[in-house]
Amino acid sequence: MKILILGGTGFIGSKLVEKCLLAKHSVTVFSRGETPNTLSGDIERIEGDRDIGLSELHGEWDVCIDLCGYTAKHVRDSASQFHKRVGHYIYISAVRAFQQPRVSKLQNKARFTNQ
Repeated sequence: MKILILGGTGFIGSKLVEKCLLAKHSVTVFSRGETPNTLSGDIERIEGDRDIGLSELHGEWDVCIDLCGYTAKHVRDSASQFHKRVGHYIYISAVRAFQQPRVSKLQNKARFTNQ
């Protein structure tokens, strides 16, 4: 399969890339280029910033695995750009991508005593 990994250079992404390569998949990684390059030479690397857009990504993939959709806009942009060029879109989410938390700060009002 041809696999596109968005954010494939960090802790989880680098492990995922290596597993995909072991399974003989063709891998393309899209990242900002800020993480040291420890990935195998058998992948295509494309640098870009999702806050600006995904215009650097051309082509078609069987699967896109999105590890860095940090905002709802990131995910909307990916879905819009890839809906006809990716067979399956897998988004591994964090809560902050959906909405702002209702509580801006957690407060602890418990008192500690030396007993």
